Amino acid sequence: MARKDYVWDSEAARAIEQQELDKHYRRNEAHYRGLARDAWTSLHTISAHPEYLKADDLVDALRPIIDRDSVTLAGMAERGLPDPGGRLAAQWYSWFTQFVVEKFLEWQEQQKGAP
Repeated sequence: MARKDYVWDSEAARAIEQQELDKHYRRNEAHYRGLARDAWTSLHTISAHPEYLKADDLVDALRPIIDRDSVTLAGMAERGLPDPGGRLAAQWYSWFTQFVVEKFLEWQEQQKGAP
């Protein structure tokens, strides 16, 4: 079955908050930041033109990791959300991956501006 990408928009952000996945992220922020940082570093290492990498590239690289991550699987299960093979799972895992990437890139920008 082909993967469908779900748009990261205000509806997705509200859904993340309603399911308290934002709180799950904050409790595990160092873990998710590490996953994103490692994927981002790998992308920069293998890319012929790393200066052209975008958030969507990180989402694509990080999504299969998030789908198999024990911390994510436990967090989704605690909220009654499906495992990666379940009905509507693609939507939740896509949205959560996009949320993780957004938070990582915000953090990365803050680090650039820090003294």
